[in-house]
Amino acid sequence: MTADEEEMFNPWKNGRKAAWNAESYAEEWEKGYRQGVEDNIVRDKAAREAEERARLSKRPYYHVTSPESAENIIEIGFQGGWGDDGFGVYVYDNLPDAYAYAKSGGWDGELTRAVILELQAVPDDFDAIIPDPAWPNPEDYETVLIHRMDEDDPMPWEVDVSIIDRSELSQWEGFRGSSLDIPEKVAESAAEPPFPG
Repeated sequence: MTADEEEMFNPWKNGRKAAWNAESYAEEWEKGYRQGVEDNIVRDKAAREAEERARLSKRPYYHVTSPESAENIIEIGFQGGWGDDGFGVYVYDNLPDAYAYAKSGGWDGELTRAVILELQAVPDDFDAIIPDPAWPNPEDYETVLIHRMDEDDPMPWEVDVSIIDRSELSQWEGFRGSSLDIPEKVAESAAEPPFPG
């Protein structure tokens, strides 16, 4: 019998080898399992951190107001106001919807000159509005958010805010300088000077 055959047929040697192979396999499996668990922990942590960064990252929101109110907001911050979903600051999460709202004359249709302010804020500053189906225009709230405030608290909400520049609005008609003339209302406010741009 050759040495190879003896190795192959020797039960003691094969048993020891089989036991070593089983131990080795178990160790490798456990090592791989631990690595997989660690990889999952790292992936989960990275996903949580990315979610937290997104939650805390500032992004633009848009508030439509009159030129006089815009001056006030830039000077001292937002005072808040009453709306369909309570007291606070109402914003749009995108510029085209803010523009459409401004062009329609605001919530009551009476805004003759409109300024769109861009706020840099974190998503956690706002609550989504869940419209009441009984409201006359619940679909108008799909992209509206509210920063809730206490009307009894005199402290303004101070946030990075700027007037949307004319160049950003050049694709839409009606803007002059930084303000929007609501076409059917321009004649009523012709004597009012435009908001400085």
